[in-house]
Amino acid sequence: MSEEVHSATTEAIVKREQNSMFWNDHFKLGLFPPNVSGGMTSTAAPERWQATWEQNLKLAQAADRAGLDFLLPASRWIGYGGETGFQRSVLETIPWASAVLACTERITAFSTVYAPLFHPILAAMQMATIDQIGYGRFGLNVVCGWRPDEFEMFGTERDWHASRYDRAAEWIELVRGVWTNEDPFDYIGDHYRAIGAQGHPKPYGGTQPIVMNAGYSEAGRRFAAKHADFFFTNVFNLDDRAARELGAFRELAAANGRPDTTICLTAMIVSRDTRAEAEEYLDHYTRRHADPGAVELIIERMEVNVPAGREAQWRERIAASSGLGLIIGSHDEVAEQLAAFAAAGYGGAAVGLVNYLDELSVVSDEIIPRLEARGVRQPTT
Repeated sequence: MSEEVHSATTEAIVKREQNSMFWNDHFKLGLFPPNVSGGMTSTAAPERWQATWEQNLKLAQAADRAGLDFLLPASRWIGYGGETGFQRSVLETIPWASAVLACTERITAFSTVYAPLFHPILAAMQMATIDQIGYGRFGLNVVCGWRPDEFEMFGTERDWHASRYDRAAEWIELVRGVWTNEDPFDYIGDHYRAIGAQGHPKPYGGTQPIVMNAGYSEAGRRFAAKHADFFFTNVFNLDDRAARELGAFRELAAANGRPDTTICLTAMIVSRDTRAEAEEYLDHYTRRHADPGAVELIIERMEVNVPAGREAQWRERIAASSGLGLIIGSHDEVAEQLAAFAAAGYGGAAVGLVNYLDELSVVSDEIIPRLEARGVRQPTT
């Protein structure tokens, strides 16, 4: 890259202080998880997402130009098989985020990091470097891991559920210690011991990268309430239960000194000009082009309790969105559903698409303008 091109590029980069992830009254929209083959959908449809680097580069730059707020990858070490090898191909999230931020100007890129598999001092220095590359646009999604076969592959044992979060709490404390302490410091915990811990350079501009967590258990929610800036959860409908859970988490976060924690949902979006077209496309990629082998392995590995009498519906939901939320309808209906989540107190959504490049224009040209017209989002471009 020539000096002239480099200068023009750095002048165009949006630094942390202008980053839309920190805007109030702005429903954040991002894509999840474009770094893994198949994304959120275990389908054999010919247009399914392959997750090559070429695709990810085009997508990151197109999403950046379109005004999306973030890209959220999944950390996966072993896929789910089936005829498509669902989520077998994975662009590892630390180098992925570094490359994405080097090639974009305003969008935030997360790394999803398995805390038990990455030493916190090494991870802290890797992530500080990425944050320098992105001028403060890096985010950390800290996860504890859950699949026994992945831990077996690394020759280590998986912690019991509650102790996983105890380990993760020490992990993030040590990471943040490296990010903030100018002088060497000691850290003595039950899971980590570091003498003379240090790391330079620090994250960009003396700031702290965004930390997010997605927790569904009580232990996971306690961890997120104490340590996360963004909390991602799975919600299917805006019913009384969802309202209670949202309120309970807000109280928990406030009790931990984090009243401004942003709560987001994760959902697959199927949006077309009409609801009939959306339902037809859902039928196309879940029923007519299902990958039942991958669906069955997801059920087994995730220990899904499929309700008796609803086996077919649950398998279709897992094929459609890996069992996460599903928002389907016309562009107006999808925008209305997202606006309803915003009105209920959710601050954003990480959304999946069957083919992210093919369908990005649905988000950028149809859904985002409708959300801006409703006052749910502010213009970012």
